[in-house]
Amino acid sequence: MALVINGLLFVAYAANPLLVSDGWYYLDVFLRKGIEHDLALRDFFVRRAGVDHSQPLLKLIYLVELWFFELDFVPQAILGFACAIGIAYVIKRNLNKDIKEDGNGWIAWLGFAAVLTPLLSLNSGAVWTWPDVSVQYVIFLVVAVFFSLFASALVRGRGVAAAIAATVLTTVVASDVSTIAVIASVVAALLRYRSFRHDGWRTVAAVVVAFLVTDAVLYLITPVVGGAAASTDTGRLLLAQLPNAWEWIVLPLANALVSFERLRALVPHHVVLTQVLLACLLAGCHVGFWVSFFRSPTTRSRTFAAILMLFFYGLVGGIIVSRVTVFGSDYLNSPRYILYYQFNLVALVIMLCARAVDAGHMTRARWIAAGLAACYVALQLPLSVHAWRAAPYHRSAYQLFARQIDLMRKDPRNTPERCAPQLPICRMGPEKRSVLISLLYDHRLNLYSRPVMEVHGLPAPDGSLR
Repeated sequence: MALVINGLLFVAYAANPLLVSDGWYYLDVFLRKGIEHDLALRDFFVRRAGVDHSQPLLKLIYLVELWFFELDFVPQAILGFACAIGIAYVIKRNLNKDIKEDGNGWIAWLGFAAVLTPLLSLNSGAVWTWPDVSVQYVIFLVVAVFFSLFASALVRGRGVAAAIAATVLTTVVASDVSTIAVIASVVAALLRYRSFRHDGWRTVAAVVVAFLVTDAVLYLITPVVGGAAASTDTGRLLLAQLPNAWEWIVLPLANALVSFERLRALVPHHVVLTQVLLACLLAGCHVGFWVSFFRSPTTRSRTFAAILMLFFYGLVGGIIVSRVTVFGSDYLNSPRYILYYQFNLVALVIMLCARAVDAGHMTRARWIAAGLAACYVALQLPLSVHAWRAAPYHRSAYQLFARQIDLMRKDPRNTPERCAPQLPICRMGPEKRSVLISLLYDHRLNLYSRPVMEVHGLPAPDGSLR
């Protein structure tokens, strides 16, 4: 409970209410039509050329914030926080189904609490201060439900229709992430194909067909507006990064436990060494995870854990192909990707709980694993302290963003000195700046909304602080 309250208070206080990064693109191509009452269904699927996602569910959330919150983006961060708890509940339900007849309900509650720790951790400020990152938990909740239904259909041989429906929904709302989710599910089924029911292949085939058909339909109806074409030289760029390939393993694992930004504060002179040690510790846990998966009986929870772990591998692979090839291996230290990295910790916790369900009690090896988990929980205290110390600086940054945006409203031809990199409008032409900022100003939205200014302490258009 303390973890939930602490995290929720942090989100409410430190999340950014302003338009930043991709938000300005969506204001231009989507929200503007919502403001002008000119939205069509296809507008929910608009995306840029190259590596981009249509994100229809996130656009719907933007629209709700426009209608009810005057385009304050903090509500979507709070919604993401709630959906992170929802993911933990989905996992608890899977554990409950496995132990229903064993009388070990405490294991499911222990798993619920343990899973919440990485999901709600303040390990990375960007996960909870950047609402466009926080809200991705909404998508991952849909993905978690899909994993749960797919695992149940494989193990029990029932619920295929529900798994198909979840596939279609996941493909629609999760964009490219759905591809990784479906591949992870199919690979998990292949790894233990002898252990599932004889009609398991029917489930796999039905899910794959549902995904391919839905994805093809979405491709046909998705408009492409702006952006740059994807690089056709990904292979060469990837080969150029091979000397740093060890970082592709070390950085995601280490950041899952302690983010790069936190390590720089805690052990400033030994960051790389600490990352290697943390990664080695977690890599050993991954070996134990897969040994347990192949040697233990097939259950819903264990299958869910395997799919989730493969999903984590796929997410990291996607970052390497789409981002590392452009920005280098250090980009894996980006704070926002902690949200993806934490899924491997969640998978480990589920597998540990599944082993406890098998035995009905804790063996020596499981007590050691539980001790490591307790150390991770204790680690949340210094991580949380560091996050709260940085929170006032985040709010100061938001005030600076607001002042710079308003300066460009008053003089679109003049770019403020040291304009924040989080504001792509700084790099737009005067005409585009004028149109987009005037849209906010004329309709009293976002930084020009009086309630938003008062709640978040943003400067009024005259430069004073509310």
